[in-house]
Amino acid sequence: MSCTGKILLVFGSLLILVISFVPYRSIHVKYELDPHSLTRYKKTSHRSGYMFVFKFLELKSKGKPVSQSPVSGTDYDSYSLNNTVFWIEVAVIFVLAPLDYFLFCVIFKKKKL
Repeated sequence: MSCTGKILLVFGSLLILVISFVPYRSIHVKYELDPHSLTRYKKTSHRSGYMFVFKFLELKSKGKPVSQSPVSGTDYDSYSLNNTVFWIEVAVIFVLAPLDYFLFCVIFKKKKL
């Protein structure tokens, strides 16, 4: 396999992984009733991480946006793509691939000859 083929294989695989497992942010809202005072209060938790793209799309389509006024007693989740992390990962791959090509295929190959 040529040097170019190896570089494409490595960075192509990394790009497929970045697109397959997307970074996400989620907001989980839960309404609870205080047993002593009978006051209803809202618990909100934030999570983030990586999720398989089809699972993310499924959860995103089921969730309701947090800005809506929910019916009392309903719990709901909202998922969103962490755009900053996703585009940084893609940019790193697109910057490192040509750099590695010129470094390993052009410069080191000339020194070898």
